[in-house]
Amino acid sequence: MNSASEKTLEKIEQEQITPKPKWQFSARQYSVWTLTAVSLILGALAFSLILYLIGSQNWDIRQTMGSNSLRWILLSLPVAWIVFFGLFVLLIYYNVRHFKKGYKYPAYLIGASALITVIFFGSLAAGLGLHQKIHDLFVARLPFYQQVFDARINAWDRPGDGFLAGRIDHQTADGFSLHDFTNHDWLVKTDSETEWEDSVKFVIGEPVKVVGEKIDANTFQAQEIRPWERRGGPVRPGGPVRPDFGPGNFSPARGVNFQPPFESLNN
Repeated sequence: MNSASEKTLEKIEQEQITPKPKWQFSARQYSVWTLTAVSLILGALAFSLILYLIGSQNWDIRQTMGSNSLRWILLSLPVAWIVFFGLFVLLIYYNVRHFKKGYKYPAYLIGASALITVIFFGSLAAGLGLHQKIHDLFVARLPFYQQVFDARINAWDRPGDGFLAGRIDHQTADGFSLHDFTNHDWLVKTDSETEWEDSVKFVIGEPVKVVGEKIDANTFQAQEIRPWERRGGPVRPGGPVRPDFGPGNFSPARGVNFQPPFESLNN
């Protein structure tokens, strides 16, 4: 027996090292597989929500903004979900490298496979409409969700640049009152030139987007009014100047999944 073997045996005896049972190795492998599967599901979820938030933004506005179109694009990117998407892809890569034979595969192949797999399942979820349902669920259940994850707020909470969003509060003589993201109340003025998208619902609590011009600290002249959740519907020029919010013609919004940053208008 050579000196190296003797030293090894001597160290085993001195430190009383014993072989680990097989079940520990099996448990470790199952843990790696489980973490990989969870990372795949969450990564696909993140990618599907990226598709939803990007797809539901009003990209047609960008075409009229000239040099400011790049800013509109950057503000509209769901950065938080993009970061989570990247983290989950990296977790998949890390876990696959720790598979029993994961070391045999080149790093670029594992990385590319992880990326393609997550994109595939995320796109599949989006194709089935699950991304919209998940988004609505998060909005209803997680108060912080929209402030952190919904980048559309960044693009639309800019009255000085002509973009305003909030909940319809009540009718006024020449338009309606709107409660915005920062809990500020606005008088939104409309006229015969104001364009209304067909899917806008004129009910208390309905979240809407308004394109127009800031008149003063509390007044906004509307040129276009759009629904917060963009799910189809053309814009109609010269729509109703003052929606009828009167008794018998107006009711609180039902089934609107829209939570803070807007506060309840009943408070």
